[in-house]
Amino acid sequence: MNMSTLGRSGDAYLRLQVAPDCEAAISMYQAEEAVIIPSIRLSLIPNANPALMGVLNHRNRVFWVLDLPYLLGFSPLPSSLPEYSVALLRVNGNPLAWAVQRIRGVMRAEAEALRSPLNLDSPNLVPYLQGCFYDGEQPILVLDVAAIFRQIEPQ
Repeated sequence: MNMSTLGRSGDAYLRLQVAPDCEAAISMYQAEEAVIIPSIRLSLIPNANPALMGVLNHRNRVFWVLDLPYLLGFSPLPSSLPEYSVALLRVNGNPLAWAVQRIRGVMRAEAEALRSPLNLDSPNLVPYLQGCFYDGEQPILVLDVAAIFRQIEPQ
């Protein structure tokens, strides 16, 4: 049975490979840019949240770079990688960047196709989700950018 909820029309989402068996998406309204950055461009932050890889100065703007797989409970991205796939976002006026395994491109889906995330195998992900779409049988998690930002925001 093909349960695909993706199409050629609808809202645009940036599709991300978070882990080998986990894809996610964010609204293109929240995404500014997708880039590949050399790891030497990251400046480490001492005593920071372990999910923060560092900061990135990109086009004279400073972004916090978050290891999204690590925050969501998957294996962290290896620190030995020569470069990272990064989605640059803006959350309530704050710059934020998510490092992921791979940027998969842009997909389209109708808002009515968004399904509840409550039946997923990973209940620890639910607080970070708006819902999910399906590409065949494969769920694509629609991430709640603001909820993820609150997890790393300095107090």
